[in-house]
Amino acid sequence: MANDEIESVDDLRYEWPDNVLGYETKMWGGLTLQEMLAAIAPFMVCVFVFRGLAGIILGAICGLGALMSVKKLDALGNRSVVVYLFARVVYNARRTVIELPLIMPVGNEALVVESWKGETLMTVGEASQPRRT
Repeated sequence: MANDEIESVDDLRYEWPDNVLGYETKMWGGLTLQEMLAAIAPFMVCVFVFRGLAGIILGAICGLGALMSVKKLDALGNRSVVVYLFARVVYNARRTVIELPLIMPVGNEALVVESWKGETLMTVGEASQPRRT
């Protein structure tokens, strides 16, 4: 019997990839079929509508814009450029001020606020014995 023949039912069991439902085959240049079609369709429409060099340039711009709207980038938190820019605009528009309750030590102590690294961020009050928070 050769080594590659099936000897038992256990030989038919395989490990599934981690994200089998989200798996997409990369076709050309790291692009999936959906991403390629999203870039090619606007390019072809612009080339056929606007003849000549103007159509090619406008088509390249439209194709790149369409590609950036569907291509997810790891550097942007696995989001497309358009979604990331929209999220940034919404974040900047909804930026809120966080109000914390005023906590003052009893007596004449100072309150020192420090970062996780131990750097002093702010000191409230004056005293010889600061209280660390």
